[in-house]
Amino acid sequence: MISPPRVPLGHPDRRSDCEAAMKADLFTLLARGQMPEAQELADLAEQAGAAGWTAEEIAAAVAALTESYAEAGKAAT
Repeated sequence: MISPPRVPLGHPDRRSDCEAAMKADLFTLLARGQMPEAQELADLAEQAGAAGWTAEEIAAAVAALTESYAEAGKAAT
């Protein structure tokens, strides 16, 4: 379950809060070793939107978390 925002729009912590809220669910999809299906990402984005995150916050979080996951994988090899 994706947590709702803890602070109002425009607050500087919203970006990191959105990433934290989505991290476990997105990393679960990425950990399978294959690119998530488009529908899986759409479902995750829909859940995040229902929790109160904006489309821009969701897109930024997915991009940042995907990059973070890839960097962690490179560091492990």
